[in-house]
Amino acid sequence: ADKGVLEDVEQLQRLTEASRSAVRALVKESTNEDGRVESVNPIMRDVFSFFSGGSPWKKALSEAGFPECSEDDLKPLFAYLEECLKLIVCNNELSGLMKALDGGFIEPGPGGDPIRNPDVLPT
Repeated sequence: ADKGVLEDVEQLQRLTEASRSAVRALVKESTNEDGRVESVNPIMRDVFSFFSGGSPWKKALSEAGFPECSEDDLKPLFAYLEECLKLIVCNNELSGLMKALDGGFIEPGPGGDPIRNPDVLPT
């Protein structure tokens, strides 16, 4: 927590920027040349990571000044973030809109916080 200690504030800022870089690396590997996320492919990433010395997010964290982060500790978090990205990319919104324009019934989806209930994605 920020209690006004400059070193703590700076450390929190470094952690925030490192986290953003790691998530950016996750999204970047699934982004096409037009800058759109079309699909998430962890199999190719896992093969590439094996030969290149680590996952993109581990490399991003190391470059941001946190080389001691364990790949094993990061894997569950980024597996969850990958699932969230897959749900966002699946684009169920367009099919629902088309059904509504045709006069069909759209069943309401779950609501709430995506952290507590990932089924609410995409929002």
